[in-house]
Amino acid sequence: MAKPNAIKPSGKKLFVDGPNASKRVQTTSSTNDFSEEKLLELANPQVSEKISDLAVTSTIEWNDYGSIAPFMQAIGQGVWQNEVNVARVITDTAFDNAIIDTMIQHSKNGSSLDYSEYNGYLFLTSFSLNYPADGIATESYSYEGDHARFFLNNWAEAIVYKADFLSASTLRISGVNLAATHNPVLLLVNQTVVSEISDTDDALTLTDNGADTEITGSNEDGNLAFTDGDRFRAVISGSGTTFSQFATTPAGIGGLRRGHIDAYLYNPAGNVEKTLRVQSISIDGDLSREEGLELGSKKPYFRILGRPIDISIAVEINETDLEEFAKLAGQETAFDALTLDEINVDNYLTDSVLEILIYSSETDHTFAKELKRLKFTALSVASDDDSTNVSDTVGTRTLNLTAENFLISGTAVSPFL
Repeated sequence: MAKPNAIKPSGKKLFVDGPNASKRVQTTSSTNDFSEEKLLELANPQVSEKISDLAVTSTIEWNDYGSIAPFMQAIGQGVWQNEVNVARVITDTAFDNAIIDTMIQHSKNGSSLDYSEYNGYLFLTSFSLNYPADGIATESYSYEGDHARFFLNNWAEAIVYKADFLSASTLRISGVNLAATHNPVLLLVNQTVVSEISDTDDALTLTDNGADTEITGSNEDGNLAFTDGDRFRAVISGSGTTFSQFATTPAGIGGLRRGHIDAYLYNPAGNVEKTLRVQSISIDGDLSREEGLELGSKKPYFRILGRPIDISIAVEINETDLEEFAKLAGQETAFDALTLDEINVDNYLTDSVLEILIYSSETDHTFAKELKRLKFTALSVASDDDSTNVSDTVGTRTLNLTAENFLISGTAVSPFL
């Protein structure tokens, strides 16, 4: 077999927790890191045993196109094949159980499927949202997890499906019939692979029932028993060998530009009005987790999110006047009346708000055109940076803020608006 030259970005397609491919993906990366511990002993100049543990890290970056679909996928609440694109309101409470499984299909020629790469039980550890005035808005998410595999040949068309508890012996994949055309590959319950077809002691069976597919199985310990409330993911492969690319000239928003975005930085005691001369807004969330370990489990049974979470926000503004600073100090009324003679930065308040509104139009910002809204509350000022260089066209100031609460609302609409 001739060695392929290379796989191009157009020959990769990302699936997050289901059979619907992600759109507007800019970057995916993953690292399989094997930490090795060498066990020594007296009277032995060599290593008595090597212990190796796999740690998977992964990142996904999307162009923000106005839908909350990437955010929903990133926290493990993506729209499934049997759900409608209803409006959603998501808060930072969703971060505790933000777990996903991903599959990336690879094609060397853009038409035939060569293999798929699986990363499983990935916990969200950080996110970054960026809204520049001179570029495209992006959203980036980082993960750490426990499982990595490649599927090829007969299992090249592997996809991760969400399964729900039906009974102590049966799981259900809603809204699709898979038994006649697909083969089960492996089944995960929480962090553990409980059955995989590559093990001769294991078995998995798909059965169509109405509009759904049911899963039963066994391993070397006998028939699988399920508990309501656990997390179930099934890797199931079709028999197809076709890699389908997206339309070459898609309609709609490929990525948000400055005209799609309004920012409102204010204190509730003052006026809620658009903040002008904003050059960029960057939002970074630290979702660091601690591994939950227990006797009897090789893999962590969970990754526990530390709270309170840290959300850092940087708002860069062209230097014009001190309106934003007066608002943060609760002195907006006096500023507007031209009676404010001093702003003491020691008096910045800790209950300010940042809202970012996204519209489908770059010129019409009426409510009917609103796609989604992000809101950060209980803002405190961490620092206020003034930067001017003799070669700059204008001077800028950057407000570095911290937030305690986060909310995003919108719909998982198609990017083809």
